[in-house]
Amino acid sequence: MDVESVADVSRAKFLVLSILLAYVGAAFAYSRDILDLTSTFLGAAALILLHISVNSINSARDYKKGIDSETDKTDFSGGPEALVEGEISYKETVLVSIVSALISLPIFLYFQTVYSGIFVPVTVSLGLLIAFSYTDILSRIGLGEVSAGVGLGVLPVLMIIYIQQGSFDTSGLYLSLCAFIPTFNLLLINHFPDIEVDRRYGRKTLPIILGKNASAALYLFMVILFGILVIYGLYTGFLPSGAILALLSTPLGILCSYKAFASSADTANEVLKLNVAWTHLSLLLLGTGLIIF
Repeated sequence: MDVESVADVSRAKFLVLSILLAYVGAAFAYSRDILDLTSTFLGAAALILLHISVNSINSARDYKKGIDSETDKTDFSGGPEALVEGEISYKETVLVSIVSALISLPIFLYFQTVYSGIFVPVTVSLGLLIAFSYTDILSRIGLGEVSAGVGLGVLPVLMIIYIQQGSFDTSGLYLSLCAFIPTFNLLLINHFPDIEVDRRYGRKTLPIILGKNASAALYLFMVILFGILVIYGLYTGFLPSGAILALLSTPLGILCSYKAFASSADTANEVLKLNVAWTHLSLLLLGTGLIIF
């Protein structure tokens, strides 16, 4: 078990998402003059560790079911090659998941000690419940994309905001809801190349339920909705004026949706790259706008 194999099964390319979500939460705290760098770094580390744990256990489960042996590999989908090719074993992949989760535990215990109450244990428990039920339950009842938006969008941002001073207000909650859309869209398009294999194995992702064209239209709707939420947040005062910078990502999201309509096996990788780019850019611009304006 080498570093490259661990990075593969933990889907290291997607761990940037956790960093950006932590950045958005920290940027909001900075805009409110409540930023605590120690808490932010600890919280970001815990999010990354849990993300590694979740990705690893889902990689192990998909491999066990035989899904990853049949999917077409792209830069951002198709499962870890290291596991399929035997560079890392199923048991070692599960071990990576367990160890990562255990390392994150003292961080959450620390925050629970500092901020007594139910928020930390409830949020962590909900996040773990969503993450570990994704493969066997949520992705089979049409809730995979929604659960990802909550577990890897809303909850991380809200957690980072909360650990600054042990509370959050309506504005913090509103910002965390905005973070739902990029993560939802990330998973929505990422399911495109695996439609046939996912269908054979009993999954009900939105591209399977709605079809590719309707899913591409949904993606576009969510991109536009993200912009509407930002504008409404500015109008109501839920978001600082700098949040408008996030709207600069809109053309990239529209382009991704357009490409998704016409995507084929040959162009799937291009669509996935655009999808990841919009997801990351929308969060990066949102956080940066909260800091510099």
